[in-house]
Amino acid sequence: VVARAADTAACSRFGQHVVAGTRWKSPRGHWYALGAGSRQVVALTTSGTVSGTHAGTAFAVRAPRDGAVRVRARLANGETLAEVGR
Repeated sequence: VVARAADTAACSRFGQHVVAGTRWKSPRGHWYALGAGSRQVVALTTSGTVSGTHAGTAFAVRAPRDGAVRVRARLANGETLAEVGR
């Protein structure tokens, strides 16, 4: 589980747009920031210790172990979406 949201329609048939991010440590000891969005996501933007724009519904980039990384999504209709649980 990388995110939680209480009393929300996220991930239901009523709230079909979602984006989440987390960190992952590879077997070789390298840290990564990971992000993924639902099918209507066309780009993910990261800010914080890792910043950039990533086309598509997912990304994985090397990142420091510590420090905040925030993920926002841009949907096909132009709307933006914040991470689940933030």
